[in-house]
Amino acid sequence: MIKRNGLVIAMTVLLVGAVISPAQAANKSGGACKTAKAKTTIGGKKYTCTKNPTVARARNTWVVADCLTSQAAYRKGTKQLADEKIKRGVFLAQTAATEADQTLSVEDREILAQTKKDGLSLYDTIINTYKTLSKMNKQVRDLACTPGL
Repeated sequence: MIKRNGLVIAMTVLLVGAVISPAQAANKSGGACKTAKAKTTIGGKKYTCTKNPTVARARNTWVVADCLTSQAAYRKGTKQLADEKIKRGVFLAQTAATEADQTLSVEDREILAQTKKDGLSLYDTIINTYKTLSKMNKQVRDLACTPGL
């Protein structure tokens, strides 16, 4: 009877160990995963099975949600920077078209020159601010996407 109970306990431990071990090994920060967009919680943090945005030729791994959030912020900031550069170019084109008008008085040309100077200064400040934010967002993203942190 004792041998039989011992055998049942040993078999149970082996079966449970065989079932649990692969699942635990797969659910590790930065560990490989198969099903894209699958979600899990590891150590109290939420993870998604996806490609890490900071790794070249990345495969699906468990990526912490903070990494994906910071990647979205980085992309948004990069797009805003590009949009502001386009707006600056449009502003320059508009002022150049107005400057080409031969009917402008000297006074109007002076006002236009000051408006152009002020506008370029404003756009340059905005663009520099977005560049700084983009660099900061990239640093945050890089930190958040580092497995094991």
